[in-house]
Amino acid sequence: MTAHAYIVDAESLPARSSTEVQDKWGTVAREVRAKGRIAVTSRGHADMVIMSREEYDRVMQALSVPGAAAEDPVADLTRRFDERIARMKDGTMADKIKRLRAMTGQVPNPPIAGESF
Repeated sequence: MTAHAYIVDAESLPARSSTEVQDKWGTVAREVRAKGRIAVTSRGHADMVIMSREEYDRVMQALSVPGAAAEDPVADLTRRFDERIARMKDGTMADKIKRLRAMTGQVPNPPIAGESF
C-alpha cells in the first residue's frame, strides 16, 4: 500500500462534532476502532482527524517505504483544489450564500417565550 492511497479529504471522513467527542468519548473511540479514523468537526468543518493505533501504524509503514510519497504532490494539490472549486460552483454553495445574505437581521426560527414572558 502506498502513502498515496491514504490521501483522503478530511471532509469526506465519518464526522463527529467536538462536543460529541468530549461528551461521548467511549462511543467515539469504538467508532474509531471500527472505521479506522473519523473527522472531528468544529462549526461544520473537519478540524482534526482521530485515527486508531492500527491505522496510524499502517500510515507510518506506508510512509516509511522509499518512494512511497505521492508521485506528484503539485498535481495532487491541483486536483484537490479543483475538486473544492467544483463543489463551490455546483450551485448548492451559491444557493446557501444567497439564503444567508437574504437572512441578514432575521432569525429563521425565533424562540417562543411563552405566555408568562
